[in-house]
Amino acid sequence: MDLPPIIIEIQHTVNKQFMRKAVGCCLQANLNFDVEPVLLVLCSGPSKEIKDDTVDSRLPGVFSYFCKPWAAECFILCQDSVSQDLTTPLNPLIALGLFLICRCKSLLDNLYGDPTMQYLYLLALH
Repeated sequence: MDLPPIIIEIQHTVNKQFMRKAVGCCLQANLNFDVEPVLLVLCSGPSKEIKDDTVDSRLPGVFSYFCKPWAAECFILCQDSVSQDLTTPLNPLIALGLFLICRCKSLLDNLYGDPTMQYLYLLALH
């Protein structure tokens, strides 16, 4: 079974203009690989403009965004999407997403006390 390409976008502000750019990237991947990609957007800032267009996802801590016919799946991980899934230990996807979007300068600023988060900070030091 062939797996689809995964496009990961780390973005401060996720709005309709950004999503149009992301659609273009997915269409380009579809042309190059002849398969619809999976898009994962990690949003470190506001995403209110597209919030009404998202629904809860089958994955914990992320929203799904309408993506037919340009992608197989479109997931958006942001502060709003993870807020209900902050149980310790964190799901590894949520931990990675928070590590990339929470802007904590040190482990001391990180309030989650999660082993995966601690490991990610350790990796970042090396």
